[in-house]
Amino acid sequence: MENDEISTLIQEFNQLLKKMDSVYDKLAKSSGISDTAFWIIYTVKNEKETYKQKDLCVMWSYSKQTINSALKKLEEQNIIQLVSVPENKKDKKIILTEYGEKIAKELIEPVNEIERRSLGNIKERKAFVNLFKEYIETMEQETEKFINHKEEI
Repeated sequence: MENDEISTLIQEFNQLLKKMDSVYDKLAKSSGISDTAFWIIYTVKNEKETYKQKDLCVMWSYSKQTINSALKKLEEQNIIQLVSVPENKKDKKIILTEYGEKIAKELIEPVNEIERRSLGNIKERKAFVNLFKEYIETMEQETEKFINHKEEI
């Protein structure tokens, strides 16, 4: 009986994850930008430090090509500027342009407020985030075990 309950909860959880993705996708599309571009602008606007392409790949689980394409498009649209890092000319910091700051103010700041209100309504928000993190970390570990075991066969 416990396996049935777990299976049902997994289905519900995965559907909720897809629904959450859909909410962010709607927010991005309502502003005429791609999902990847949304997360780049979101990160650059919300984080204290500047990020490089490889940082975004790790943070948002996108391929290097996907991030690179989105960065090129955002640069063409004058939303971001890629600035060389003195210690490594290959690495470039991602900085919002003046126009990019305007876009971020119109798009990201309202999203931040939506997120604050939504998480703020959850009494056990810290526990919620910690449990979600624990679940994801366990999924990653179990996935690695599965993949490594598959390669041994």
